[in-house]
Amino acid sequence: MNSPDRLSARVGTPPPLGELTSRWLAPTEEDRFALPVVQNFVGSVQCCWGPAGIQNWLAPPTGLPTPTGRLYALDGLGRPAEVDPAGTSYQVSPWEIRRRHPVVSARTRLHSGDTAVTERLTFHRAGRYALVFTGLCRTWSFTDYWNLPPEDVPQLNVRFEHGAVCTGDNKTFGLARFFVPDGGRVRVHTRHEDFLAGRQDSHVGRLAVVSFDAAEGEEVAWTGVQGTDPGLVPRGDDADAEETWSRVWAAAFTPGNEHFSGSLPALRFGNGALDRLYYMGVLALLHGRRTPAPTGPRARFATGGQAIWTSDLAPLTTAYTTGATEGAATTSFLWELHLVAPLLARLDPDVLRRQLEAFLVAGTDRHWGIDILTGRGVGMWYGINDGAVVTAAAAYLDHTGDRSWLDTVVGDTTVRAHLLRHVARHEELADGEALADYGEAHHVLECVSSYEHRLASFNALAAWCYRYAADVLDPEHAGTHRARADTVERAVLDLFDDGVFRCVTPTGERVVRTCLDFMYVGHYLGERLDDEHKRAMLRFFVAELETPDWMRALSPKDADSLTSALPEFQTYRADHQSTGAYDGWPGLSAEVRFRFGDGAATVDWLRRISAVTWEGPFGQAHWTGIDGRDPAAPARKASFFNGNCYLLVSGSTLSTAMLHHATIEADDSARPLPRPLAEALDAHGLGDPAGPVLGVPVTGGVSSDVWRVELPSGPVCVKRALSKLKVARDWRVSTARAGREAAWLRLAATIDPAAAGHVLAFDEERGVLVLEWIDARVWKSRLLAGEVDDSTARLLGERLVRLHAGAVDHDRAEWSDARPLFEALRIAPYLRATAARHGEVADRLLAIADDLAASAVTLVHGDVSPKNVLVGADGPVLVDAECASPGDPAFDVAFCVNHLLLKAVIAGAATAGRLVAAAGRFAAAYLAGVAWEPPDDVDGRAARILPALGLARVDGLSPVEYLTDPADQEFVRATALAGVVEPAPGLDTACRRWLAALDARRPRG
Repeated sequence: MNSPDRLSARVGTPPPLGELTSRWLAPTEEDRFALPVVQNFVGSVQCCWGPAGIQNWLAPPTGLPTPTGRLYALDGLGRPAEVDPAGTSYQVSPWEIRRRHPVVSARTRLHSGDTAVTERLTFHRAGRYALVFTGLCRTWSFTDYWNLPPEDVPQLNVRFEHGAVCTGDNKTFGLARFFVPDGGRVRVHTRHEDFLAGRQDSHVGRLAVVSFDAAEGEEVAWTGVQGTDPGLVPRGDDADAEETWSRVWAAAFTPGNEHFSGSLPALRFGNGALDRLYYMGVLALLHGRRTPAPTGPRARFATGGQAIWTSDLAPLTTAYTTGATEGAATTSFLWELHLVAPLLARLDPDVLRRQLEAFLVAGTDRHWGIDILTGRGVGMWYGINDGAVVTAAAAYLDHTGDRSWLDTVVGDTTVRAHLLRHVARHEELADGEALADYGEAHHVLECVSSYEHRLASFNALAAWCYRYAADVLDPEHAGTHRARADTVERAVLDLFDDGVFRCVTPTGERVVRTCLDFMYVGHYLGERLDDEHKRAMLRFFVAELETPDWMRALSPKDADSLTSALPEFQTYRADHQSTGAYDGWPGLSAEVRFRFGDGAATVDWLRRISAVTWEGPFGQAHWTGIDGRDPAAPARKASFFNGNCYLLVSGSTLSTAMLHHATIEADDSARPLPRPLAEALDAHGLGDPAGPVLGVPVTGGVSSDVWRVELPSGPVCVKRALSKLKVARDWRVSTARAGREAAWLRLAATIDPAAAGHVLAFDEERGVLVLEWIDARVWKSRLLAGEVDDSTARLLGERLVRLHAGAVDHDRAEWSDARPLFEALRIAPYLRATAARHGEVADRLLAIADDLAASAVTLVHGDVSPKNVLVGADGPVLVDAECASPGDPAFDVAFCVNHLLLKAVIAGAATAGRLVAAAGRFAAAYLAGVAWEPPDDVDGRAARILPALGLARVDGLSPVEYLTDPADQEFVRATALAGVVEPAPGLDTACRRWLAALDARRPRG
């Protein structure tokens, strides 16, 4: 087969963490929604269903799983009614959960480095309200199975003392204290129905009610803290949660940082969807990182198996757990560690080594995981364990070259001996046969009852381990190891059955149409497969497992799909059944597809998969529906009701696959500038006589290379225009546009110095601009994170109209070369290219194109997009004026409005309304300043141009990267076509039409 196609990536800088925020989500059914979770590297917390409250609040070794902090409204007689969850929207970023509701908005954060949580409520309706605190905070020790703290048991454990609501425990020293709003009235009730009925309160009970008055717009906050210390108080507040997360995020991509023993490359793939997928995979790994506080003597009394920790503990001070917060809060599963080891070996090899050593001591022949608080083994044995520990160790050894580790004594023997013992376990499990027997289904995939015993997947992994033993662990006996590998490989291939594999059970052979055989045979036996095997396996995957934006773990055609042999919870689990797939499987599947030469289709699939990340971080699984029953719908994050932990590290396999199959142009360290940039600095007296100037490349869109350079006078931006734009199609444009950008920015500085970036130097010979470095956030990232500020839109409109007005009388002679550039960069790729694809409106699009080509009312910026607007303390600043030219000012206005309307397509209902309103305010502020011609003329032209630009951003040469959902693309296409055929009379009407179309496509109910 042909060698696999590869991704192409260049080194850049990681996106600001805020850009990985989810879109606003407006679920209508609790059982179909994954309630958001945040973690602070110490613990984790989940929001309740509805506008306020938390649940599954874990700060190991203590945890309080019960919903608490629920909000009630009190009527004039003081009778309570819980605020209806309906109408709540949710958004999650790494450090914060946000909720919006007609009554109240909420922000929930964990304190940096502490066991405390704060929830801030902003009321939209004045009234009297009550917060209800309840639950059992206990010290938990789980070493049997899934280490999730269970629901509380009825106890009279809640009291109000020393100014705080306290929930204690009589079996352990677990304690939670809630510091409630000042001035609130606190009552303790024995039963919830006592509160609802208004009965007498008591000194101690099962819930505490804090009632208070709230004015419209008022913020009311409460803070909870948990642990075992009787003098428990929060350390600090929630203010630095974002800053702490951002520091850790930046460190992950910085060599020699203080948080990790390694680092990851910051890559840009030339595609927004792929960039987001890569960084969301990295974020998945960071979500597993834990640095729990030391456990004192009081923490040794724990329950969960009714245990008291009397033996010596071997806690891991830093470790990577599998997930949170519904399960695995202190557990590292060996299967997941095997999946993330290639990435973790780069990011934190020292921690990976220590975690592997803990597994070797705990006994991977008996347990599927370890508890990081105690170092003890957790759970039963999984069939993958032997192969998993060998491959995870191989990832550490391959990346670090630390072969001396193999001879380190861990427990009762050396690491080498441990690993060889795991390699040899295959023979024991094979019991004289070629293939090992990995036991019944609960030792493999407990929710696929037919996939058991002698499997192709784990046996293929064992064959690889034999070869690794021959090459690295035990070269002295290489011949023996390779002979065993040959035997196992032949036996695995004998199970092949037209793209899938049979498994051998005590009652006979059966075909199981699972992704596991595709992934593990393809990955670990790939070099032994011929082209026919690979083609058949690919056909199976594409036809039966791949979905438009995700995949299935089990084919709907499998005889055991939706089995009746298991309880309903297992039957409909999204991770391993035909209803979806575990979040680690797409990355492993992509690895195999690349290896099999299916690169182009795989890259396209990865772009489409990226759409799921707008719902939030990777977790345990994504649900694709029940084949034949559910209507076609995008994949969604699976809820706990169908087998999901909200956070899980396994999604990082996508980042690993992208790293393994990308051609990376450079590293991510500061390095000497490319020669044209360095020569330009020298030519203008900005170089460093002591040596080469170092810089770091930053994101520069598709048309330029942009670097941040530290000069003695401070940081500057050095920018060079590219002749071939970084898009999928072959799009080439003259670099003379750099001169037009310099000229426009210099002119803008004379009209309104605050409106645009300042030019420090321009080297015409090399096409290099040196600009002031502006410390500000990109407006686009703020908008995509749901941060829509009307004042920014209004001020941008005011500044843009001043720039246009100031250039109306400007001499056009020096701009003669700009008109062809504007045609090449804007009119041709946006309008003429789109006309070629839409014959039904081609005449209208070409008429708009011709009118724009002939217009020269003023000097236009040509790219007034949120990505080219930096928002700092002094308001919006325009940058990137490469498209500047004499033209129609209506183009700039329509261009900006179009971007705001397009972002509304992927936003939740509330944010969409604010984005459309911001577009209207921008346009209104602009039109209010038009004096060189009647404002209505500009307004009418902009409204005519607007739908043409909308259509161009899905069907032109430069489609926007965030419209990855085909349904979103079709909405834009249909709505824009209607606008081209029947233009609105002005932008206000155009915006109202767009909002009405958005409202019409949203589900009712």
